[in-house]
Amino acid sequence: MNVRTTLPLLALAGLAVAPALAGASSVSSDAGASLALGVATVTNELRGLAHGGTVHDRGYTNESIRYRPGWRRSRDDEWNRPNTDLQGFMQLQGGAFDPRGDVSNGVTFDLRVGSNFDDRVQAGAQVDWAHRSDTQTMVLGSGTLPGGGTFERERELSSVGTDLLPVLGFIQIAPTGTHEGPYLGVAGGYEALFVNATDATGADFSATYDGWGWQFYGGYAFPLSSTARLTIEGFGNQGKLGRDVDDPVNGSYREVVDVGGAGVRGGLSWSF
Repeated sequence: MNVRTTLPLLALAGLAVAPALAGASSVSSDAGASLALGVATVTNELRGLAHGGTVHDRGYTNESIRYRPGWRRSRDDEWNRPNTDLQGFMQLQGGAFDPRGDVSNGVTFDLRVGSNFDDRVQAGAQVDWAHRSDTQTMVLGSGTLPGGGTFERERELSSVGTDLLPVLGFIQIAPTGTHEGPYLGVAGGYEALFVNATDATGADFSATYDGWGWQFYGGYAFPLSSTARLTIEGFGNQGKLGRDVDDPVNGSYREVVDVGGAGVRGGLSWSF
């Protein structure tokens, strides 16, 4: 006999026995009420058993209601969890750039702003500034200082300073995740080169060259916290920039400058 069949029989038996016990003994009306309440409690517990519940010392608990302990997120889980939300980031870097010349004379700074479209793909815009300067001098003579040592007298013959300003859109991919590990990127857009020089006669020269260019780069990110990363990367810049010149003697022509070169840069990247 199963629980569903036993439940009605026990309930009827309890209702039949209760009046008999109340009449055969000198129990007060309050005792009869308590007995009836006990029968109702037994009936409810049996009904719970019929629906797959469990009777405990403190009452009935339905097994369909289960407790799932909360997940305590550790620092490693926070750093390594997949990034499914659109999240912004900023990357600020500095380094050296060699535009077909001496690396020691070229410095570069890079600002990159974008979004994480998932945990492995980032895209956005970047602005670079690469500065290079060079000076030619002539030694006129030398002498001896009163306290010892020597000195040289120099004359500056010419000087030149160039500023390369690329404004590019980029996309980069991190195979193992953007928070830590290697990444590769490509960028393309508009580049401008500003040249200012003074020759040996003291005449000044100033020109602006512009055009389209692109960059490719690869680097590695080292995690500092859940949002900050230390980055180091090597990059190459490619582009030929030009300007139109109107010369009354030689006629109109176009000057083209190759701004290709390579460099290395590093800095800090953080999410927000």
